[in-house]
Amino acid sequence: MRKNVIYIGLALLVIAVALLFVSGSVINVHGLLTEQNLTISSLSFATVPISISNNSIPLVIGRFGSDVNFYFFNNTGFSDWSGLMNRSNAPLGYATALSLKGYGLLFAYVNTTSVVLPYQTGVSNVTPAYFVNSSKGFPGGTYYAVIDNSKGSVSSAEPVNATLLYNSQGSSGSAITHLVLEEAAFGISFFIFLVAGIIVLIYGFIKKPKTDGMAAMQTSAKSSGAGKSDMDEKEIDALYKRIKKKGKKSSN
Repeated sequence: MRKNVIYIGLALLVIAVALLFVSGSVINVHGLLTEQNLTISSLSFATVPISISNNSIPLVIGRFGSDVNFYFFNNTGFSDWSGLMNRSNAPLGYATALSLKGYGLLFAYVNTTSVVLPYQTGVSNVTPAYFVNSSKGFPGGTYYAVIDNSKGSVSSAEPVNATLLYNSQGSSGSAITHLVLEEAAFGISFFIFLVAGIIVLIYGFIKKPKTDGMAAMQTSAKSSGAGKSDMDEKEIDALYKRIKKKGKKSSN
């Protein structure tokens, strides 16, 4: 096991985790999108008008503190829906919105805490209950994002805080591309650091340090040295005995 290699692997994994968190919080949408913070009262709804140019694809990102219903209407659809909802005996907001399929309702979400428009498979993990094909864009004009906390919403008994990010005036094609590219860059970097960290950690655990080999060599050398020392002592002892024996003969 090589500790210095393991430390490098752990550092790579820390960087990977940091990139995972950064990708969700540092992506620069300010200046690219307009941000609006809202509080939707109990049994009420909030409306955000969004103006787009001809053949544009509106980009809308919403995050809500509790489950609410969300709709995106063209001008005609919103006029019809709000006219019904402003009555004293207003019907269920969601049922009313769905009755406008093909008559101005473009997107509808039910009991959700987040939305991403236009809906793209694999980009958003929340699937709308209803949506139209927006690949060719919409005619220029004013559209309405509606956060519905009226009767029929799960959270209608309490106020709900919401944040809405959206592009106004002009096509959002560049905005979508920009966000996707930034997300892709963070995702690729995260994957590279994650894989590299795992590989380095495995290498660090299975690789024996060089000092083990040196220690073995030193141990072997000491063993050889000890044997040689033993041989020298035997020779000295044998020589001592021969001298002693000769001395006895001389005295006789």
